[in-house]
Amino acid sequence: MLQDAHRSGPTTLSASQVAALDGPSVVTVTATVFRGKTRALSGFFYGKRGHVITSGRALSRATDVKITDVLGTTFPAFPEGIDTTLDIAELETTDFAGKALVATASVPTVGLHTVVIGNSLVGAGQVAGTDQKLTVGTKTYGSLIQTDAPADASADGGPLLDSNGKLLGAVSTEGTGYAYAVPVGMFDAEVKSWQASGSLLHLGPPLVTELPQNLVVSSVGSDFSVSESKAWGSSGWNKVFHRDPNYTYGGVVIDFYLLVRGTESSAHRDYSFYLSEAKGRGYASAGGVNGLGDEATALQRSSSDQVYNEVIWRDRNAVALVYLNSGIPPAPDVTLSRAIELARQQEAPLAESLASYQ
Repeated sequence: MLQDAHRSGPTTLSASQVAALDGPSVVTVTATVFRGKTRALSGFFYGKRGHVITSGRALSRATDVKITDVLGTTFPAFPEGIDTTLDIAELETTDFAGKALVATASVPTVGLHTVVIGNSLVGAGQVAGTDQKLTVGTKTYGSLIQTDAPADASADGGPLLDSNGKLLGAVSTEGTGYAYAVPVGMFDAEVKSWQASGSLLHLGPPLVTELPQNLVVSSVGSDFSVSESKAWGSSGWNKVFHRDPNYTYGGVVIDFYLLVRGTESSAHRDYSFYLSEAKGRGYASAGGVNGLGDEATALQRSSSDQVYNEVIWRDRNAVALVYLNSGIPPAPDVTLSRAIELARQQEAPLAESLASYQ
């Protein structure tokens, strides 16, 4: 779809001609975001054969990246560099069919005709300003080319081109409806250094590395005492809190189990195992728990003399279980909601390692 803002003065190529010339160099970049939605944006071949430039902001929390070229072929993509300050990332792929775009030798000036190519649009317009700023959330990007070329989020990471088909910069929109771009001169040297290095970056969040005994909660309230704190297998820890019964309510036990595995896949298998085991012991699922790690389930069961509440969840490579059990009759604070609160209390130290993950 061609979107044309306004055009005046002579141009070397029309927007459609630029799209025909450089369109095969543009790819769709699909990024699976940590605890978020999969995002489709754009990218373009630049520099070394098989190397793609795209948005650094979009890849900062990605766990998996793929590109799909103009022929509809999909390839895995691996980041060699991500610069969130410039909003630039560079990917290594095995797609060698795409031709690298050539950077302009000119300095963009106001009024210069421009073309944006995204994975679902072509937009034409003019440079409206240089050395401009764009604020995204709490972050401000500077020294950008501002245009009146229509563009949407699917064009993020795609190329901004002049009317000769030469590369001016990498596009960013962030809901403005128009294309801003990081000038090619701002990222060319850094991209070349990434490509020369050939080192690949690790995708995904940091794993939990702290010992489980250092992560288990230390207190659940002044009316509870620790009755047990011991190793759970070779890589876990178990801590038990209790409150004695009184004339009105039965005694209460809060049981924490925390297991730190070496990989997320191992933790996922453990999560599935303990969930299946709980159901085998008569627990019924009360549904998932939103905002608790990567996967979480709350469960309940009861007998003639006890009520049982359990929450099982996984946060990356760690698996945690919380039991809140009581004799009959249970106190008003022995509820599934309270068990979930305890799970969130335990999740807090697990999540601390994500504080610097951008």
